[in-house]
Amino acid sequence: MNKFSIYKILLIVCWIISVLLFFNSPENIDETYMSYSLVNTLVASISFLFYQNKFFKKFIFISITFLFTISMLITHFQIGIAHVFGFQIDAEGFNNFIWGDTTKGNLAVSISSLGLLSFYLGHFLASSFKTNNFYINNKFSSYKKLINILTFFSILFYVLFFITSGSYKSGNYGVGDQLSISNYFGNFFNLFLKSALIIKMYLINTNFKNIKSIKNYISFIGTPLTAIVLWHMLFSIYVGDRGPILNYGILYFGFYLIRVPKKLSLIFLITILLAPPLLSILGASRSRDSQASFTERVSSSDYESRYSTNFSGDMPGLSTLELALSVRCPNHAISNVPKNYDYNYGVYQLKQIAASVPFLVGFLESNVLEGSKELQSSSDFISYLIQGRNVKYGDATTPVADLYLDFGAFGVFIGFFLFGIFVKKADSVIVFGQQSSLFFWFCIMFYWSGAIYLGRATFLFYIQSIVQIYIIVVLINSLLNTRKYVK
Repeated sequence: MNKFSIYKILLIVCWIISVLLFFNSPENIDETYMSYSLVNTLVASISFLFYQNKFFKKFIFISITFLFTISMLITHFQIGIAHVFGFQIDAEGFNNFIWGDTTKGNLAVSISSLGLLSFYLGHFLASSFKTNNFYINNKFSSYKKLINILTFFSILFYVLFFITSGSYKSGNYGVGDQLSISNYFGNFFNLFLKSALIIKMYLINTNFKNIKSIKNYISFIGTPLTAIVLWHMLFSIYVGDRGPILNYGILYFGFYLIRVPKKLSLIFLITILLAPPLLSILGASRSRDSQASFTERVSSSDYESRYSTNFSGDMPGLSTLELALSVRCPNHAISNVPKNYDYNYGVYQLKQIAASVPFLVGFLESNVLEGSKELQSSSDFISYLIQGRNVKYGDATTPVADLYLDFGAFGVFIGFFLFGIFVKKADSVIVFGQQSSLFFWFCIMFYWSGAIYLGRATFLFYIQSIVQIYIIVVLINSLLNTRKYVK
C-alpha cells in the first residue's frame, strides 16, 4: 500500500470518528471530549496536507485549499484549542458572548469538525480535470482592447472614489464622512479592476512557459494595471485596510508564487507566518485616533490586549485572536436552532444566489419570503441572536453557521463536501494550468483571492460579484466584436 492510499484511509477513518463524536456529543463543555474532536481534526488536517503534497507533487501554501483550511482552523478551532489547554474565558459576559449556550459548546466543535473533514472527503473523492492544454476562447480575441478598457474605467472610478472619499484620502479608514456616491464609485472600481486583472491572469496561464522571471511577469501584466493595483495596495496599508492587500496580492502575484522554484515558495510561507501580526497591527491602527499620523497609529495599536484580558493566563495566538472570535457565530446558531428557532430550509442560500439578479431579492422578500429584518440573512440573524434587537454592529457569519441555520448538521456535511469537490477542480486549474471556461475562471479567481476570508463568510458570498463581473466582461467584449464587424 502506497502513502497516497494511507492518507486517504486515514482521512476516511477520521471522518467516521467525527460522525461518531457528533452523535455522542455531551451536553456540557467537557474538555476531554473536546480534546478528542480537536485531535481528530488535527490528525485529519495533517494527513490531508500530505495527501495534497502527493497529489500536486509539492507543498503549495497559496492554493485555495491551503488558505481556506488555515482560515477554518483559526475561526472554528483556535478558541477550542485554547480552552482545552487551560486558557478559559474568565469574564461571564464574554463567555456567553463567545459560547452562547455552553451546554452546546462540544456540539458546535463537533459540527465544525465534521464540516471541515467533509471538505477533505469531497476533495480527495473528486476527480480533477484532465490534464490538457489551456485554451483561450476565440470570442475573446480582442483581449488587449478589453483589458485596456477595463483598466481605464477602473482608474476613472478610483479617481472619482478618491475625491469623494472624505478623510479617507488623508489616511482615515471608515470615518463615515465620504459622499454617499463614493461607495458606488468604490464598488465600480473594484469590479473593473478585478475584471482586468482576472482576464490578464487568464492569459498568463496559457503563456506562463514564456515567463522566465518576475520582470517578465510584471511586464506581461503591463504598466497601467500594475500601477493601479500596487497603488491601491500601498494606500490600503496606509489607511489600515487589510482586505485589498490580501485580495489583490493573491490576484496579482499568485500565479508567479505558485509556479516558481521552491525557495520562493518557502519565502512565501515565511510571509504567511509573519502576516497575521502585521495585519492585526494594521487592523488595530485604523481604529485609533483619526487625527494621528500613520506612524503614531501603528505604534499605539493594541491588538495584543484588546481581547486577551478576557482569558486566563498568557493567551497564545493573539495575532489571530480577533479572527478566531468569529467562532461565536456557529456557537450561537447551534445554541438557538432548533431549540428556539426553526431551520430556514435554504432561504439564506436562495437569497445569496438571487442577489446576482438586480431587485430579485427585494421581490422575493416582498412577495414570496416572509420574515422580519433580523432574519434577512444569516449574519443579520446571528447579530440578532448575540445582541438582541438593538444591533449596533454586524457579527458576520461563517460557512458552518450559514449552512447550519438553513439545513442543520446535515447541511454542513453536504455543503462542505460539495465545496471540497469544487476546490479540487479549481486548484487543479491553478496548479496544472488545465483548461477552464471563462465563467469558471472567474469563480476560481474570486475564491482564490478571498480564500483566507471564507472562514468568516459563506460559500456563496462571491456569487453576486462573479456574475456581475462576468456580465460586464461579456457585454464589453460583445460591443468590441460588434464594432469590429461593423467596420
